[in-house]
Amino acid sequence: RLLQANQDEADKSDSPAQREKTVLGCFALSDNDANVLGMDNKLSAYVYLVDAQRRIRWSGRAKPEPKELELLAQCTHEVLQERAASSPASRARQQKRKQRKQQRQQRS
Repeated sequence: RLLQANQDEADKSDSPAQREKTVLGCFALSDNDANVLGMDNKLSAYVYLVDAQRRIRWSGRAKPEPKELELLAQCTHEVLQERAASSPASRARQQKRKQRKQQRQQRS
């Protein structure tokens, strides 16, 4: 919904100042790097969801279709879950569960 709201706002405005509010980042790539990332149109906007291992989990360009936005939301949820699961607190909880399970198995 946020992506759609930002896109709708950008579509309504011809003002560069207004459009800047919807841009998250901009950088220049060599033609080779752009081709590797599938950026075949220099006039399109590209969006990538990258996980903690620096893998591209979702990519899109131009104005996404509703199904593409749903997939982005699902992928974002998965990436956030993975991040939470890999946090130090989560690893400590997993280790404690594993220890309790081993203790129960040793008692039986």
